[in-house]
Amino acid sequence: MTDDQQLKAPENDWMSAWRRKDKVALESILAPDYCFMVSTDPTRSYTREEWLTQALGGYSCRSFSFDAVSMRILEPYAIVTSRYHQEASVGGVDRSHDFFLVDIWRRTGKTWHVVARHSAWPEPVSDSTQELGRST
Repeated sequence: MTDDQQLKAPENDWMSAWRRKDKVALESILAPDYCFMVSTDPTRSYTREEWLTQALGGYSCRSFSFDAVSMRILEPYAIVTSRYHQEASVGGVDRSHDFFLVDIWRRTGKTWHVVARHSAWPEPVSDSTQELGRST
């Protein structure tokens, strides 16, 4: 199995475990030093315990999907970027949306654990974003 395959499965396993509220699976995926950051306040980092409390409590996922997943291996780390969609709610308030995610994974032996997630709303496609992608 390639590194790409080894990381695509854990990304899906992680969100599936959240959807099922599977504490054992979530604890095996998250590194002890895991942190979560959202673009609304990049100075605020949520700890593993804070994320687990939300994920196992009032933050509920009905469905999710990944699109345009890209990864870069920098042993023992890997950076996984993706467009992600979820149908979810937090404390009864809808949190369904598209997101741009950056996940940082660390390999220990043969096992990957996520150490950080940075979440933001994706930039819309525009003339300027298309121009950035053109070769000169």
